[in-house]
Amino acid sequence: MASAPFRFLLALVTVWTLSRCDGSAQQICSPYEDPSCQEGVCSMRPSEVSDLQPLAIGNFWESVYFRSRGGTLVPSDSGRVEIVDAIPINLEGRQTVAWVYQWSKNQQPGTGWNHLYANGSRGLYRVGGVSDVDTLIDERLAYPYPATVGERAMMPISTAVGNVWAYKDSVEVTLIARDSLVVLPFGEVRAWLYEWVDLPPLDDIAYGDRVNDFYVPGIGLVTRRWLGLHDDYVKGEWRLYRYCVK
Repeated sequence: MASAPFRFLLALVTVWTLSRCDGSAQQICSPYEDPSCQEGVCSMRPSEVSDLQPLAIGNFWESVYFRSRGGTLVPSDSGRVEIVDAIPINLEGRQTVAWVYQWSKNQQPGTGWNHLYANGSRGLYRVGGVSDVDTLIDERLAYPYPATVGERAMMPISTAVGNVWAYKDSVEVTLIARDSLVVLPFGEVRAWLYEWVDLPPLDDIAYGDRVNDFYVPGIGLVTRRWLGLHDDYVKGEWRLYRYCVK
């Protein structure tokens, strides 16, 4: 999750086979390619919202990645995040579960990383990763919620090499705003904006990126944007177009 935007370019298909929360299949096209494709919301949650990122088995989020070409953002990749399992952990001194957060790209389910996330009283925790042969638990807060503007947390960054997970680093995440406007195919939303710095190997500050994460409580991460470290040039961003939460 902390890696820089994809450096390869693959064709974005416009007709995707997706799964609804109940597991049935449906054909849907990308609204970023075809404005007539507006369906994108499948929510079974009550109107009252308590979690920054709703976590339950079967929840999924579909996004399109836009990369900059001569200053213009154009679609290049697709991505899917789905909650596929849960494992018991101890968090904030109590027994709870970490949710297996499977990431895949370009319609190749099961080929991505399985990160672990959990909701706690202080916000959203990024607690490690899991594979068939290895589990890494690092119980630290990633995104404070509820929180006041300016509040910070040290988000742990872990990566998988083959099937083995390892702690890599930690980054400081800062809450910048709680009402940032984000325009999505299914409407305008007000998001909590968090910012952190993604540095390359050796922490070379000349080539790092500022990462803006836009979260909508009750929906989750709706946009991730990479900007220049010292300017507001947008290098690329993921934009949510379809999600289903329980």
